[in-house]
Amino acid sequence: MNISPLEMMKRISSLEKNMGSISKYAEGLLVTGESGAGMVKASVNADGMIKELEISDEAYALGDKNALSVLIISAINNAQEKKKAELQSLVVKTLQDGAN
Repeated sequence: MNISPLEMMKRISSLEKNMGSISKYAEGLLVTGESGAGMVKASVNADGMIKELEISDEAYALGDKNALSVLIISAINNAQEKKKAELQSLVVKTLQDGAN
């Protein structure tokens, strides 16, 4: 798919116009990732800041500090990946909408 420079400029212009709505959407974004079949859940905002962390009684009952650490890190990483995908999807959708 080749895009002419003029078309690219139109898309960039559209993206710039829509940055306000993207920013507003991102302000309210809270994405949750999990690990250990839901034993640990972490929620991050658009800036990647951890806003919530849930550790189930089952995870505590493992009695293994290293395993719990791995579950926490995995849940945070999962949330970060979901956040990144969500924001990329929003930008792509905005570019596509601007092309129409």
